Amino acid sequence: MSKYYTPTIEEFHVGFEYERCDDGYDWIKDSYPRAAEHIKLENLILYTRVKYLDREDIESLGFRTNEMTTPISFESDFYEKKHKGILRVCLVENEHFVYVKKMYKKDVKTIFSGTIKNKSELKKLLKQLGV
Repeated sequence: MSKYYTPTIEEFHVGFEYERCDDGYDWIKDSYPRAAEHIKLENLILYTRVKYLDREDIESLGFRTNEMTTPISFESDFYEKKHKGILRVCLVENEHFVYVKKMYKKDVKTIFSGTIKNKSELKKLLKQLGV
């Protein structure tokens, strides 16, 4: 499975992280709209790619792997972060499926389950959830 995909125009928003290849050889990390202000989105997509959400992305948002927690499957991992209790993110990588659970004492609530394709989407979701 590829580590990258070509984004759609609908995915672009302020803060959207992607990589661009202006010269046909080197990929440069960027975020929208900084470098793309003068380029139509239709043209920008021709030389743009986005990395699928992975462990590195989740950990860059302050989550850490919890070795004590049993994953849902062999293809998933749990990441935790303290936020008014414990916030747990489970990523099923091959499907880009994410569970977000909030745990406070013995109360566990699933506050999101669905597809999250990239780090920008997860950041946006966490902001909407007040994290």
